[in-house]
Amino acid sequence: MPEVSIITPVYNGFMYIESAARSVLSQTYTDYEWLIVDDSSTDKTHEVLKELENQNKRISVLRMSRNRGPVHARNAALQAARGRYIAFLDIDDNWLPGKLERHIRFMKEKDAGLSYTAYRKFNNEGIITSRSLITIPDRITYRSMKKTCSIMASSAIYDTEKTGPILQDLTAVHKDDLYLWLKILKKIEYGFGLNEDLARLRIHSDSWTGNKMKEAGKQWLFYRESLNLSLPETLFYFSHYAIYGTVKFLK
Repeated sequence: MPEVSIITPVYNGFMYIESAARSVLSQTYTDYEWLIVDDSSTDKTHEVLKELENQNKRISVLRMSRNRGPVHARNAALQAARGRYIAFLDIDDNWLPGKLERHIRFMKEKDAGLSYTAYRKFNNEGIITSRSLITIPDRITYRSMKKTCSIMASSAIYDTEKTGPILQDLTAVHKDDLYLWLKILKKIEYGFGLNEDLARLRIHSDSWTGNKMKEAGKQWLFYRESLNLSLPETLFYFSHYAIYGTVKFLK
């Protein structure tokens, strides 16, 4: 059994596959499986993925029968995963070569159920756009995570021996990643941050991450609809989210 299962959903993203594959296959840590879920792409994504699968035994390509969105795609991979540790990599993001080795060692040192790393932003030309390293809190709790999502999805790993089997929630359509971290933090006391430059978040014009006003609107709806917070509670947490989000954006 592989120690780590890497989860990657993709829809019509063939232009990013080579870059993502290079960042995974260059890892110094090799005890992993890479589960890539094609969410019924209509371009040449599936053909490129199958060719990649044929070239490397650690890669398994799953294909959804119809397009259902990234939450369903991730859940399909999570149900098929065999590894103790679950790592996420979005198809348009990248890892540095030592990411998995350093991160798994950190998980074991901290006896962590959930951890995440610092990162930098880059663009479609591969140019680093961050003015500085985007650092993260050394420790998070369920309450602090409600204030702001400190975890970039492609930097996160959780330990299924501590969390048990866990899937993304299909009802939290506004902030599915954040809701997953909150579900995990209900099961464990802390998540731990590794403040080392190990991952890259791609920023591009068609990315939800690039539209901060849309993100803010989804965050408000998440507080009100997914967490069912009162208006005063929502205002409290949203103010923290807005401040931290502005600081992170400026980096």
